[in-house]
Amino acid sequence: MPHENLSDHELIEATVKGDEDAFAEIVSRYKNPITNFLYRMLNDYEEAVDLAQETFVRVYFAAERYHTDFAFSTYIYRIASNLAISEIRKRKRRKLLSLTGLVSYDGEETDFQPPDKKPLQDADMLDSERQQVIARAIASL
Repeated sequence: MPHENLSDHELIEATVKGDEDAFAEIVSRYKNPITNFLYRMLNDYEEAVDLAQETFVRVYFAAERYHTDFAFSTYIYRIASNLAISEIRKRKRRKLLSLTGLVSYDGEETDFQPPDKKPLQDADMLDSERQQVIARAIASL
């Protein structure tokens, strides 16, 4: 029986019985919609592709636990959504560190040091030149 004609529930039942082609049909049906859904949530295409693959891995290994009481599309989108939410939470926990604090001047990695708060050298030079111009203007009066 061609897999294209089977419902999602029938494909999952066939997957549980070891039919790899049935699962390939599930992936074929949902790969693009799930990837697009994840991309809209994350705004990162590569991460969306990775999480779509993780979604299918989870569906495959949990196929025996799937209950046909619910629509399969609801089930797979819930898995994808949970993975995206976890990724968003990870992003929020990550701290941005100054590159100057992570790499020493000789190019070797060091322990984190807070960035230098002093003004840049060119800012000091501009201030010095400005003071000289003002001093000359006052002297010419």
